[in-house]
Amino acid sequence: EGTTALGEELREFVDGLEETDRKLFVGRYWYGYPVRQLAEAYGMKENALNQRLFRIRERLRKHLAERGYTV
Repeated sequence: EGTTALGEELREFVDGLEETDRKLFVGRYWYGYPVRQLAEAYGMKENALNQRLFRIRERLRKHLAERGYTV
């Protein structure tokens, strides 16, 4: 059940992201697209994309911590 609950929390977090952030996050961490490929597809510099992904991960960490998960 713990895995299912965590999955639901991840889904809730991803569903709450702004559309571009959601596509970037899912593209990178679900489909495993390279940063370079995503940056090119979205017209971004790799460094800017890395910073954006870092901020999304920090928001995810906070989201999970507020719900009792330690990361």
